Amino acid sequence: MATNPNWAFVTEVYPLDYLDSIWTGLEPSVLKRADNSIVVWELDGVSDSLGMQYANKEDFSSLIAMTKIAKAMDRGRPGWGFSYGNLPLDAGLVMGSCIADQLSPFETKTPIMTNSVGSDFRTKWFEFVRDNEEALLKTDRIADVGVWFSPATKTFHDFAQGGVYGMYLDLDPPPGADSWWAVLPELSLRGTDHLAGWRGAAYALNEMHVPYKAVVDPGDPVGEMQGLSLMWLPSVTVLSDASAQMLRDFVSNGGTLFATGLVPGSMDEHGVARAQSNLADVFGFTSVGPGQGPRMQSFGQGSAIFRPDIKGVDLFETGGAAGAAALKEVNHGKVEQIVRIHTPDRIIADEVGEGVYITVSEAS
Repeated sequence: MATNPNWAFVTEVYPLDYLDSIWTGLEPSVLKRADNSIVVWELDGVSDSLGMQYANKEDFSSLIAMTKIAKAMDRGRPGWGFSYGNLPLDAGLVMGSCIADQLSPFETKTPIMTNSVGSDFRTKWFEFVRDNEEALLKTDRIADVGVWFSPATKTFHDFAQGGVYGMYLDLDPPPGADSWWAVLPELSLRGTDHLAGWRGAAYALNEMHVPYKAVVDPGDPVGEMQGLSLMWLPSVTVLSDASAQMLRDFVSNGGTLFATGLVPGSMDEHGVARAQSNLADVFGFTSVGPGQGPRMQSFGQGSAIFRPDIKGVDLFETGGAAGAAALKEVNHGKVEQIVRIHTPDRIIADEVGEGVYITVSEAS
């Protein structure tokens, strides 16, 4: 059978890092793609009918985390991201989030793919992209921190522990917001360990203005870790021996391995429990149980840090309550101290305040 080499195939893929990949049977991290194919990643808004109009900054950070995952799973190929919006303000923020992570925006007004927020909006944004295409879409971003994302942990741990969906965090939509994704506790990412750990890490790094990237396992972790100073493992319970060796080499060669939440590598790649973590030598673990306390030790030329007291969901400021804000301040303080010590001060952006997302690129 002959094929036309001039044909290009564009495929919509909507499960990203959340648990819907289990229900659909489509895990995008292992998606095989032909050379003449492009993926359009469906980045759903916090409301199916109103996009990100009512989203708080924690949920907007979740959208940014999804653009990071989409870019990582493009494996170096060009890709598109659905830029769903309702009004010019939230639509522009979504458009900016896509562009910041080098996803070409597929502009549309939620929930219909063939609608637009408006011709004036589209003209303004696409003229801006056209005039700055080289810097915005063709110049690779620089990262100092990698956050390890493990679809197998999502499947064998988060789902097995009762996780159901986990696209967004907020359970309390404001008046006037409908079609909310997380209307029940089991639909929020709050009930997960690894997914909330990855999203919480992304939120903390966004707030600190520290450049980071998603490192998706399976894939090319060795290539993706090139140039990183610190690798963050947020409750990565599932870890193959091959991936553990990649991480062992990373820290042995001078990197910092930062594990939070649950003991990493307590299950193999098939979800079978191990008697001992396959990173026990790196961290000095004596068991895989909850009794493993905070620790730091040298390994090779690098350092391994384990902080079981830093849970993903605790890195969010949930609902603005004083207690939650104080908890966030404490946990962000722990994380920031570690990150600042072990990564270069590439950006000093204290004056811009919170809620500003920054990526960095450097022209060759």
